[in-house]
Amino acid sequence: MKNFKLLIVLFLGLSISFVSCTKKTEQEVLDDILNVKGSVSITAAGNTYDKLFTSVVFSVEEQMVTFWAYELDSDDSFLMSFGEVPAVGETKVIDMDDEDSIALIITGSFMGSGGYYATSGSIKRVSTDKYEVDVVLADYMGTATDIALSGTVTVGVNQ
Repeated sequence: MKNFKLLIVLFLGLSISFVSCTKKTEQEVLDDILNVKGSVSITAAGNTYDKLFTSVVFSVEEQMVTFWAYELDSDDSFLMSFGEVPAVGETKVIDMDDEDSIALIITGSFMGSGGYYATSGSIKRVSTDKYEVDVVLADYMGTATDIALSGTVTVGVNQ
């Protein structure tokens, strides 16, 4: 009987501890596991990508921003890089005929293609770590229609 009472007390204690814990979202659990830093909110063809698999990294040496993002409700994910980044307060325009133009590339399962590159648009550096992106993408194979991509990127790690 003593063991039975001990089991009941243990069960009640565990029940109270489970009820009192706050429930974490899938993204919070993933963030805890990966310890990602930075943020993105990118919209393309009506889909919003605001979840990260990796931190948003700014490479001081290459002057590039890179991250891996995904859409929670689909299998779409992509690795995005852009650079050479503008100075704070500056906007760089994408010009395919200019060697010094800023470049933006996306690879992965994004929109069902292996990769895209920006053909026009701009990237503005709002602050030391925040960028506004407004570009038009074309796929490498030339098979898909152009896709408008816009949103914000906030760097979380400087290397």
